[in-house]
Amino acid sequence: MISVELQGRLGNQLFQYAFAYATAKKLNSRFYFDRRLQSLFIPKYFAQTKDIFYYLDKTIFSLKGFDGFFSVYLKQKFYALLKKILNYEEVYISDQLEPQLERLKLNDRKLFTGFFQSEYYFADCKEEIKAKFVIKEKYQTDFRNIFNDLPQGYKYVVMHVRRSDYFHYDIQLPAEYYHNAISAIESENNYYILISDDTDFLESEFGYLNKKYISRSTEIIDFQFLMQADICIISNSTFSWWGLI
Repeated sequence: MISVELQGRLGNQLFQYAFAYATAKKLNSRFYFDRRLQSLFIPKYFAQTKDIFYYLDKTIFSLKGFDGFFSVYLKQKFYALLKKILNYEEVYISDQLEPQLERLKLNDRKLFTGFFQSEYYFADCKEEIKAKFVIKEKYQTDFRNIFNDLPQGYKYVVMHVRRSDYFHYDIQLPAEYYHNAISAIESENNYYILISDDTDFLESEFGYLNKKYISRSTEIIDFQFLMQADICIISNSTFSWWGLI
């Protein structure tokens, strides 16, 4: 059995799941997610993405009160003790090195940390993984109710602008990137759907777009906008990447 440390938001966790599933299959093994830093939340949207400790997470480690004793302290102690009992070596998979070289580190009974942001890690079972990333019907219905109310007969251009947390890492794309992309595909038949974690910025920066819809919906609704787009203008984001795959 292998373990993968969870970290990051939706797009990152999809990469971590894809890596865990593909690596466990390659090694003829099983996998679980180490939740000391982050909870596994993708099963909220994708029913087939549970690991062997999912129900423990949903029951004992979801109990409220007691100053977070169950949801924080006990959970962290459990996964730390599990790693110690299993005697797993921690292996870091770098995004700065070629995946072909990093895959040489893949062995059973390891705790893998990293972001695994390359399709190379799961290319052998890509279609299986895509089948597991089918969104729950409830969220598909919520999306259709919004999408079907948009003006019809246009080409939908979905633009994802990642803002808030990128300020801390100096990796935010300049506004000119989006303006240039809009200019490059300019057409009277375009209808723009703008998604972001900073809707105030969208209002001020792209006010000149007459035919537009600014989403203020949940992340899983925005994710489906990317999936249904005719054209996408994306940010440097794992969320964008998975919305297009």
